[in-house]
Amino acid sequence: MDREEFDRIFDEELGGMSAQIAQDPIELCRVVGRLNTLRPVRTLEIGINLGGTTRFWQLLTSELVVAVDMDTSKITVDFSGHAPPLLIQGDSTAHATVAKVREHAPYDFLWIDGGHTYEIAKSDWDNYAPMVRPGGVVGLHDVKAEAEGPYKLLKELQLKGFFHEAFIGHKGTALISIPF
Repeated sequence: MDREEFDRIFDEELGGMSAQIAQDPIELCRVVGRLNTLRPVRTLEIGINLGGTTRFWQLLTSELVVAVDMDTSKITVDFSGHAPPLLIQGDSTAHATVAKVREHAPYDFLWIDGGHTYEIAKSDWDNYAPMVRPGGVVGLHDVKAEAEGPYKLLKELQLKGFFHEAFIGHKGTALISIPF
C-alpha cells in the first residue's frame, strides 16, 4: 500500500480525523509502510476501539486478522470487500481470551493498543508476544507519554535488548522486532 492508497482509505473509508480512527495518520502511515515489507499472513490486534486500524490490518494481511476488545459492539467501520476480521470480545488479560487467540497463532504482526496501564500493557506483551513468529513485529502504541504503561514497557524491553523502530508523532508508536 503506497501513500496515495493510505490517504484514500484514511480519508474516504474512515472519514479522516473523525472518531473512527484514533491514530496519528503520519505514525500509522509509517507502520503501514513497514507492514508492506513484512507482508503479514496473520495479524493480531489488542484494542479495536471503533475499528479504524483493524481496517488497515485487514487490507495488509493475506489470511486472517484477529481483533480483541472488551466491547466489539462499538465498531463503526465497514469490513466488507476482504476477509472479515475475527472479532473476539473479552478482556485481553483473561485466560479464556488468551486461549481463543492462541487457537489462531502464530501471528506475523501484533498491535498492542488496549489498556494503557503498565500492568495491562505488560500482560498483553507477556500473553501475546510469544504468539508472534520469529522475525515478526509487535507494534506498541502510545509510547510517547512517559507517565503511561506502554512507555514504561518499551523502556523495559529496550533494557532486555529488543530492537525497535520508533515513530513518534502525536502519541508515539514503537515497532519491536521479534528475534529469529
